[in-house]
Amino acid sequence: PFNALNQIHDLNNALVSYAITGSYGFISSAGAIGANFKCDHDISLIIPEVWCRMRNHEKDAKNLIAEEFLEKIEDMEYDGKVVPASILGYRITRKFMNVYFGRVFADPAAIF
Repeated sequence: PFNALNQIHDLNNALVSYAITGSYGFISSAGAIGANFKCDHDISLIIPEVWCRMRNHEKDAKNLIAEEFLEKIEDMEYDGKVVPASILGYRITRKFMNVYFGRVFADPAAIF
């Protein structure tokens, strides 16, 4: 939200740096939904705060998946058409929220 660059430039820079360093790529829409819609108050704005409170080993994608902190998004049908939602990859689970959001909120279950 504090960057004047178009979001696609940030995404491209992040993906290139992840590919070069072998890091996992985690993204959040952080206030933007699509190219033409911006939210000033969005749950995704909390994700960077949660992420910075996680230790490096807790951010390991394989571990997050194995421990059921992330779940794969499956394709779905809407109005008779298949929506290729699986291209989004994984999303956080309730377990992730209860464990990691507790580092930001005293009682994350009461908020979400």
